[in-house]
Amino acid sequence: MEWRPPRQRLSDGVHPKHPRTAQRERPAEDEALAWAAAGVCVLQQSLPQPFHDVLLYGDTDNRPAHRILFAYASLLKLKDPGAAGPWFTALVHLNPPDNVGARFFAPEGPQVLSFQR
Repeated sequence: MEWRPPRQRLSDGVHPKHPRTAQRERPAEDEALAWAAAGVCVLQQSLPQPFHDVLLYGDTDNRPAHRILFAYASLLKLKDPGAAGPWFTALVHLNPPDNVGARFFAPEGPQVLSFQR
């Protein structure tokens, strides 16, 4: 039996098996996106719901979370740039200093997402 990533919380039109994204023939990208989606599901299940805190990149334990979210958003951007925007924005909100550079890919751009506290 083949392992398939869970579809929990990713079934709102951004999953790689969604009809809108299944039209393109890019098997390597589809497989990479499916693995990244599985990582995002694991991360979502490990955080309390609803999660309204930050995961600072400076804490080395949080770096894998930022890496999988950035990987997922980047791969999703290849298939559907509009669907990837909220993921990049969420990355900036999770880590306001934005050590991974997600603010440059967020729809609002780097100037809107700068936090002045």
